[in-house]
Amino acid sequence: MLANRADIYNLGDIMSGMEEVFALSYIENSLTSNSVLAPLANRDLSDVHRLIKMAKTDNANLAQAQSSDLTYPYSTSEINEIIAILRHMFRVQAVILDVNQAYIASASQDDKYRVEPIFKLQGSYRNMNKMTEKLSAVMNENELNQLIDDHYLGESQLLTQGAESNLLKLGEMRGTLTEEEKERWAQIKADFLRNKAMGGEDGDTGARIVAQLVDLASGFNAISSQFETYLTKNDPERIARLREAGQQAQLDAQLNAQLEAQKILADSVVNNAKVVSDSIDNGFEKKSESADANIQA
Repeated sequence: MLANRADIYNLGDIMSGMEEVFALSYIENSLTSNSVLAPLANRDLSDVHRLIKMAKTDNANLAQAQSSDLTYPYSTSEINEIIAILRHMFRVQAVILDVNQAYIASASQDDKYRVEPIFKLQGSYRNMNKMTEKLSAVMNENELNQLIDDHYLGESQLLTQGAESNLLKLGEMRGTLTEEEKERWAQIKADFLRNKAMGGEDGDTGARIVAQLVDLASGFNAISSQFETYLTKNDPERIARLREAGQQAQLDAQLNAQLEAQKILADSVVNNAKVVSDSIDNGFEKKSESADANIQA
């Protein structure tokens, strides 16, 4: 089966309807990478599947009953060690599968529809093998998470660009971002969208000016919409009723919130207008300098 070829990466997009088989292939293909699990590769494959089932159950009695069906005479300590490592492998496998799907989704998306930087970290058999090699039965949860962190930190260093954004995206997927990292990731995505709207670093001056004018128009439309909402929610009759009911504090809070929202939008529009103005000035200056150079020549 294609999913069992260890040299084939990122098969999630061609394994429709075979998700469980594909996920299991990560476990099967990485057995030989771990010194404790390597002997299983040369034994009855049914033993591997039984041990995997035992590792997936939390019922000790059921696991003990299933151990009697093994074809090889494993000792109790051997079974316990194998099961412990397999459970660690399940944790790694879950991360690998998520990374694999994120990589495929990002790679298949057209650049013009991106809302965040491209994700280039991979969830391949190679990644699974490298982490499985370092697993041991005595590892705790923190050590396992650190192993995954360290592995993908090393992988990110191989990227030509975007190492930080890729690691933050991975942290978001795993739910391990700190508050500071969440703020940084949000800032990176906001900067990405702004740069994209301005035509990117390679965009010409004219394209950037047009994009900024579009943003400026959108800002004015947003202010108009907010103002209409403000008038709708705070019409004179409603204000009078609130005052008559003695709800002045509630009224003040609502008015302040609306005014603050208007201020934020207005500041954003002013900033965009300044950027547009600066871009236009720079564009004219460059054209003027070019014209002067041509005249002097």
